[in-house]
Amino acid sequence: MKAKIEWQQDVLVVGLDGQIDFENVREFRKKSLRHFTQNKVIFRLDGLDFVGSTGLMDFVQTLKEVSELNPNGIGLCQLSFEFEKLLQNHETHKLLVFEDFEKAMQHYQLSSLDFIA
Repeated sequence: MKAKIEWQQDVLVVGLDGQIDFENVREFRKKSLRHFTQNKVIFRLDGLDFVGSTGLMDFVQTLKEVSELNPNGIGLCQLSFEFEKLLQNHETHKLLVFEDFEKAMQHYQLSSLDFIA
């Protein structure tokens, strides 16, 4: 699994690409807890391949943990149907699932406006 990370306005956009497995989920968890718990973060998941369930539950648990530690929560977009169904069983109020990237960005832009008002 690889991550392409870029700033778009004041949102950190993390595009994940490749296969999830037990080995790379441990590294993903360590880096996510270090880098993604403070800023507005959107994970784009359309590049991920889920081959079997190896590491998948650990990946979901990492997303939940990061979302709970991040005061902004985290946004997920461009999920496969299977992954979206899996996440429905693990929803938290800070793990936000969006239909597409534009809706995720709109959410964070509107939350910035609410803060200013």
